[in-house]
Amino acid sequence: MVAKIRQAAFVGTVLCVCAVFAQDEFDFLEDEAAAGEETSTEEQVAETVAEDEAPTAASNAAEQGKRSAKPFHALVRCTRVQGEVQIMRPGASDWQNVEEGRYYPMGAIFKARRTGAVLPDLPAAEFELGKDAYVRIKEAGEFALRNAAIGEQKRTVVLRAGTIDVAMPRTMPQGAMTVAAPHFEVTNLTGESVYAYKTTADGDEAIVRVVTGTLSLRGAHYDIAEMTAADKIRIRTTGDDLETFLRGETGTYKVKIDQGIERRRNYVTNADEDVAEALDYQVTPKCAVKIFRRRSVAADRMIVSTLTFDAKGKMQNRRVFAEGLYNVNSGELVLKQHVDVAGDAASGKAEDTTALDLSEEELGEDAGDDAGGDDDAAADGGEEEDLF
Repeated sequence: MVAKIRQAAFVGTVLCVCAVFAQDEFDFLEDEAAAGEETSTEEQVAETVAEDEAPTAASNAAEQGKRSAKPFHALVRCTRVQGEVQIMRPGASDWQNVEEGRYYPMGAIFKARRTGAVLPDLPAAEFELGKDAYVRIKEAGEFALRNAAIGEQKRTVVLRAGTIDVAMPRTMPQGAMTVAAPHFEVTNLTGESVYAYKTTADGDEAIVRVVTGTLSLRGAHYDIAEMTAADKIRIRTTGDDLETFLRGETGTYKVKIDQGIERRRNYVTNADEDVAEALDYQVTPKCAVKIFRRRSVAADRMIVSTLTFDAKGKMQNRRVFAEGLYNVNSGELVLKQHVDVAGDAASGKAEDTTALDLSEEELGEDAGDDAGGDDDAAADGGEEEDLF
């Protein structure tokens, strides 16, 4: 009987201890769940403030490394107001004044305009996206920040009007920062770059200038792998995206221009392969690239014509092709004409020139006509209005 009492007492003691541990575990899980559910703006502000204080507030090397790996804050902070600075919050339809030092959500639209007697060397507005990552409006401009999921370390600035200055650290990860316009986007930003953007009667016009560091730029049927310090390009696009005009302003860089598809025989496999062709055209000041697109009803795809011009407005390359069709591709037209004329002159075969029926003077006139236009200074040497 005594043994049974002792056994019951022992079991009761064990159950009590287990209950205490279970209650503690339950309380711990409740705390964890509550912490996981807190995703309010106040927490994002706290997280951003903590990141601002890093790395001095990091308790150990691992925590410091974790914080330094984040290029952007959860929210954007306004760090300078010199004039009229306003925000349109996500889902809102009215503008509100921006206060210096406050935090604002992603997905908002910001605009600023310098007013009154302010310091001329400082921007009208400055916004901090992360450590050493800023978007500035010097005189007047408007941009939007695309919404980003909580924890996502990618940001996109959308150009809307005026001039925007974007400054990123040299250690910015590839693909983390993007500057977008309706018809092109800039990626892989490091250092400082300036963007001037305005809408026109039939589309838009932008100027991209690299101050320090590098960037990449791409649009429909063209791609610039790298622009470096002092490089500058002007981009005009019609609203329907059927015409694109690129003009070199300063610096030297290469534009990769789509040239359609060509079918080639692979002599290793003895099979035909469709290969995407591209032209690497070196752009210097006043050089131009024109791309025309038309929708073909018969082929049910886009027909593309690409042309390049040197600084004097003379056509250097020309090609017409259908997207995705190897058998609708003109090949290089300008090069073929020049080679044929030179070869015929050397060999004296007059009968081979009847298909071309073009003299060097006529080729030059055609090139001037194609490069010219009321709005193109590449051919006539006129000056264009600088958006900066």
